[in-house]
Amino acid sequence: MDYRNILSGIVIVAVISLMIRVAKAGRPTPTDDGKALSFRHTGLFRGFALISLIVLPGGILLSDIFGETHPSDPWAIPFICGLLLAIATPMCLEAFRYALIVSPEGLDCHSPWRGRFFIAWGDVSQLSYSTINGWFVIKSKAGKSFRVHMFVSGLDEFLEQCERYLSLAALAKSKPGYDMVGRTFPGL
Repeated sequence: MDYRNILSGIVIVAVISLMIRVAKAGRPTPTDDGKALSFRHTGLFRGFALISLIVLPGGILLSDIFGETHPSDPWAIPFICGLLLAIATPMCLEAFRYALIVSPEGLDCHSPWRGRFFIAWGDVSQLSYSTINGWFVIKSKAGKSFRVHMFVSGLDEFLEQCERYLSLAALAKSKPGYDMVGRTFPGL
Protein backbone atom coordinates (compact mmCIF):
# COMPACT_ATOMS: atom_id res chain seq x y z
CA MET A 1 0.00 0.00 0.00
CA ASP A 2 1.33 3.43 -0.96
CA TYR A 3 1.06 5.68 2.08
CA ARG A 4 2.16 8.77 0.14
CA ASN A 5 -1.35 9.24 -1.30
CA ILE A 6 -2.94 8.94 2.13
CA LEU A 7 -0.37 11.33 3.60
CA SER A 8 -0.94 13.82 0.77
CA GLY A 9 -4.69 13.75 1.42
CA ILE A 10 -4.17 14.31 5.13
CA VAL A 11 -1.83 17.26 4.47
CA ILE A 12 -4.29 18.86 2.02
CA VAL A 13 -7.21 18.54 4.47
CA ALA A 14 -5.03 19.89 7.30
CA VAL A 15 -3.92 22.95 5.29
CA ILE A 16 -7.48 23.80 4.20
CA SER A 17 -8.75 23.32 7.76
CA LEU A 18 -5.98 25.56 9.08
CA MET A 19 -6.80 28.29 6.54
CA ILE A 20 -10.50 28.23 7.53
CA ARG A 21 -9.62 28.25 11.24
CA VAL A 22 -7.26 31.23 10.79
CA ALA A 23 -9.94 33.06 8.77
CA LYS A 24 -12.50 32.48 11.54
CA ALA A 25 -10.09 33.88 14.13
CA GLY A 26 -9.14 36.85 11.94
CA ARG A 27 -10.72 40.28 12.17
CA PRO A 28 -11.55 42.89 9.54
CA THR A 29 -9.37 45.99 9.34
CA PRO A 30 -10.93 49.39 10.03
CA THR A 31 -10.43 51.86 7.16
CA ASP A 32 -8.28 54.97 7.69
CA ASP A 33 -11.29 57.14 8.55
CA GLY A 34 -12.62 54.49 10.95
CA LYS A 35 -16.09 54.54 9.36
CA ALA A 36 -15.86 51.22 7.52
CA LEU A 37 -14.42 47.72 7.82
CA SER A 38 -12.20 46.06 5.21
CA PHE A 39 -12.63 42.32 4.74
CA ARG A 40 -9.79 40.54 2.91
CA HIS A 41 -8.21 37.12 2.67
CA THR A 42 -5.87 36.14 5.49
CA GLY A 43 -2.08 36.31 5.30
CA LEU A 44 -2.00 32.51 5.45
CA PHE A 45 -4.21 32.25 2.35
CA ARG A 46 -2.06 34.82 0.54
CA GLY A 47 1.11 32.94 1.49
CA PHE A 48 -0.37 29.65 0.31
CA ALA A 49 -1.30 31.30 -3.01
CA LEU A 50 2.24 32.64 -3.47
CA ILE A 51 3.81 29.30 -2.61
CA SER A 52 1.47 27.60 -5.08
CA LEU A 53 2.36 30.11 -7.79
CA ILE A 54 6.13 30.37 -7.36
CA VAL A 55 7.65 27.73 -5.09
CA LEU A 56 5.88 24.57 -6.24
CA PRO A 57 6.36 24.97 -10.02
CA GLY A 58 9.84 26.44 -9.50
CA GLY A 59 10.88 23.60 -7.22
CA ILE A 60 9.60 20.96 -9.61
CA LEU A 61 11.34 22.64 -12.55
CA LEU A 62 14.64 23.00 -10.67
CA SER A 63 14.53 19.38 -9.49
CA ASP A 64 14.04 18.32 -13.09
CA ILE A 65 16.89 20.51 -14.35
CA PHE A 66 19.38 19.47 -11.66
CA GLY A 67 18.04 16.02 -10.83
CA GLU A 68 17.46 12.82 -12.71
CA THR A 69 16.25 13.21 -16.27
CA HIS A 70 13.38 11.21 -17.69
CA PRO A 71 13.91 11.04 -21.47
CA SER A 72 10.92 8.72 -21.91
CA ASP A 73 8.48 11.49 -20.89
CA PRO A 74 10.05 14.90 -21.65
CA TRP A 75 6.74 16.80 -21.45
CA ALA A 76 5.66 15.61 -17.99
CA ILE A 77 7.49 18.25 -15.94
CA PRO A 78 6.57 21.25 -18.16
CA PHE A 79 2.96 19.99 -18.19
CA ILE A 80 2.83 19.69 -14.39
CA CYS A 81 4.38 23.16 -13.97
CA GLY A 82 1.92 24.63 -16.46
CA LEU A 83 -0.98 22.98 -14.70
CA LEU A 84 0.15 24.33 -11.31
CA LEU A 85 0.52 27.82 -12.78
CA ALA A 86 -2.93 27.61 -14.38
CA ILE A 87 -4.46 26.75 -11.00
CA ALA A 88 -2.35 29.05 -8.83
CA THR A 89 -2.61 32.23 -10.94
CA PRO A 90 -6.36 32.73 -10.37
CA MET A 91 -5.89 31.85 -6.69
CA CYS A 92 -3.17 34.51 -6.39
CA LEU A 93 -5.36 37.10 -8.10
CA GLU A 94 -8.17 36.25 -5.69
CA ALA A 95 -5.86 36.37 -2.66
CA PHE A 96 -4.38 39.78 -3.42
CA ARG A 97 -7.05 41.67 -5.38
CA TYR A 98 -10.17 40.76 -3.38
CA ALA A 99 -11.63 43.18 -0.84
CA LEU A 100 -15.01 44.02 0.63
CA ILE A 101 -15.35 47.40 2.34
CA VAL A 102 -18.47 47.53 4.53
CA SER A 103 -19.73 50.95 5.61
CA PRO A 104 -23.05 52.39 6.82
CA GLU A 105 -23.73 53.37 3.20
CA GLY A 106 -23.24 49.90 1.73
CA LEU A 107 -20.76 47.43 0.28
CA ASP A 108 -17.76 48.49 -1.82
CA CYS A 109 -16.93 45.26 -3.65
CA HIS A 110 -13.48 44.63 -5.20
CA SER A 111 -13.09 41.48 -7.27
CA PRO A 112 -10.37 40.43 -9.69
CA TRP A 113 -13.16 38.89 -11.81
CA ARG A 114 -15.95 41.47 -11.70
CA GLY A 115 -13.98 44.64 -11.04
CA ARG A 116 -15.08 47.18 -8.47
CA PHE A 117 -18.70 48.14 -7.80
CA PHE A 118 -20.84 49.49 -4.98
CA ILE A 119 -24.08 48.06 -3.60
CA ALA A 120 -26.04 50.32 -1.23
CA TRP A 121 -27.64 48.49 1.70
CA GLY A 122 -31.09 49.43 0.36
CA ASP A 123 -30.23 47.74 -2.95
CA VAL A 124 -29.32 44.36 -1.41
CA SER A 125 -32.08 41.89 -2.24
CA GLN A 126 -30.68 38.91 -0.33
CA LEU A 127 -27.72 37.31 1.38
CA SER A 128 -27.50 33.58 0.74
CA TYR A 129 -24.97 30.86 1.47
CA SER A 130 -23.71 28.15 -0.89
CA THR A 131 -22.76 25.06 1.09
CA ILE A 132 -21.17 23.49 -1.99
CA ASN A 133 -18.85 26.45 -2.62
CA GLY A 134 -18.43 27.61 1.00
CA TRP A 135 -19.30 31.26 0.39
CA PHE A 136 -21.92 33.88 1.13
CA VAL A 137 -23.50 35.53 -1.91
CA ILE A 138 -24.68 39.14 -1.73
CA LYS A 139 -27.29 39.79 -4.44
CA SER A 140 -28.43 43.25 -5.47
CA LYS A 141 -31.81 44.23 -6.86
CA ALA A 142 -30.00 45.15 -10.11
CA GLY A 143 -28.74 41.56 -10.51
CA LYS A 144 -25.14 42.08 -9.40
CA SER A 145 -23.67 39.57 -6.97
CA PHE A 146 -20.56 39.37 -4.83
CA ARG A 147 -19.15 36.39 -2.96
CA VAL A 148 -17.63 36.31 0.51
CA HIS A 149 -15.64 33.08 0.91
CA MET A 150 -14.92 31.19 4.13
CA PHE A 151 -11.23 32.14 3.76
CA VAL A 152 -12.06 35.84 4.31
CA SER A 153 -11.18 37.18 7.77
CA GLY A 154 -13.92 38.35 10.09
CA LEU A 155 -17.04 36.62 8.79
CA ASP A 156 -18.66 37.02 12.20
CA GLU A 157 -18.28 40.81 11.94
CA PHE A 158 -19.49 40.72 8.33
CA LEU A 159 -22.68 38.95 9.41
CA GLU A 160 -23.09 41.42 12.28
CA GLN A 161 -23.03 44.28 9.76
CA CYS A 162 -25.54 42.46 7.55
CA GLU A 163 -27.86 41.99 10.52
CA ARG A 164 -27.62 45.71 11.26
CA TYR A 165 -28.64 46.83 7.75
CA LEU A 166 -30.66 43.97 6.20
CA SER A 167 -34.09 42.57 7.03
CA LEU A 168 -34.58 39.01 8.29
CA ALA A 169 -36.26 38.20 4.97
CA ALA A 170 -33.09 39.27 3.11
CA LEU A 171 -30.98 37.09 5.43
CA ALA A 172 -33.22 33.99 5.30
CA LYS A 173 -31.15 32.01 2.77
CA SER A 174 -27.90 32.61 4.66
CA LYS A 175 -28.79 30.46 7.70
CA PRO A 176 -26.55 27.50 6.68
CA GLY A 177 -23.62 29.96 6.58
CA TYR A 178 -24.42 31.16 10.08
CA ASP A 179 -24.19 27.55 11.24
CA MET A 180 -20.85 27.17 9.44
CA VAL A 181 -19.43 30.34 11.02
CA GLY A 182 -20.81 29.35 14.43
CA ARG A 183 -23.02 32.43 14.80
CA THR A 184 -26.63 32.31 15.98
CA PHE A 185 -29.07 33.23 13.25
CA PRO A 186 -30.99 36.39 14.23
CA GLY A 187 -34.57 35.98 15.33
CA LEU A 188 -34.09 32.46 16.74
